[in-house]
Amino acid sequence: MASLIDELLNIPIPQKLWHYTSLQGFLGIVTTKRMWATDLRFLNDEEEFIHTRTIADEVVRDADEFDADGFPNREWLRKAVSLAFDSGPLANMQVFVICFSASEDQLGQWRGYSDGSSGVSLAFDLHHIRPPADSGSGVLFAPCVYNAARKKELLLSALYPVKEELTHYYKRAFEAACDQDPRNRTGNREEVVNRFLEANPTQKRTVEDFKTAVTKTRWNCLRIAALLKNDSFEEENEWRLVLPVLLDEPVAPRNPPQFRIGKTTLIPYVAHPFSPNKIVDAILGPGSDDSSILAARSFLKSQGYDLEPRLSRVPYRSS
Repeated sequence: MASLIDELLNIPIPQKLWHYTSLQGFLGIVTTKRMWATDLRFLNDEEEFIHTRTIADEVVRDADEFDADGFPNREWLRKAVSLAFDSGPLANMQVFVICFSASEDQLGQWRGYSDGSSGVSLAFDLHHIRPPADSGSGVLFAPCVYNAARKKELLLSALYPVKEELTHYYKRAFEAACDQDPRNRTGNREEVVNRFLEANPTQKRTVEDFKTAVTKTRWNCLRIAALLKNDSFEEENEWRLVLPVLLDEPVAPRNPPQFRIGKTTLIPYVAHPFSPNKIVDAILGPGSDDSSILAARSFLKSQGYDLEPRLSRVPYRSS
């Protein structure tokens, strides 16, 4: 089942992905060769991260109480959710993201991220941004998921290791109890298993097996938590570079979080470096004109970019 997550995280990267930003952001990105990865909790979607936990709770709520063999199903899914979200990395993680879009000239994003009708949509070639699959890195680059059914499928896949470990463990114990006394097969399965384990402590689950399952579930949930978005944002067609940072790490990160001033609070971010040749195209916002093209072209050339900026085709002017 984890292949559902692997499929998401390995979707082919488009030839160009776009980052909408203000003129000030455009100036900073091009001159510093860095992009600001913002703490997920401070993005414009106030449900970020909470949304994933909400869906996980819905998955538990909608699950059958028992599986086909009469063993607990909903309760074990609830336990898997708690282990994934209430402790471990997700409960002790600061997640930073850089947002891109597969849509190059989209009205909603000019309005939302580019000071109305000004700003720039920068195209990046990001084909080599993913860490190798076997690197063990928590860094990932993938599209966001908006479809409700698919989000639930991904979360079920993420919760699978813990749920299956509990299921297999109880089923093995139940069959062993029935081998000892066939009359157990007609009894309450949980009670039969509990009596058997009390009488046969050597048959209890090894701690290491359960720890392995918990680790897998936590890792799966961490890999998708920043990618599940409310479907109200579907038109953004978003891709994300996700940069998780463990809080209270004994060794300080090489690129520690910084802070910028938001409308109502300080906003944590990480200034993430990129190779200069990654910028491959630029569109100026709907409020730009020919003089804007001239200025942007001269600026890009001064920074070593041989690009010809274009004007947006969106017929929009902010008031």
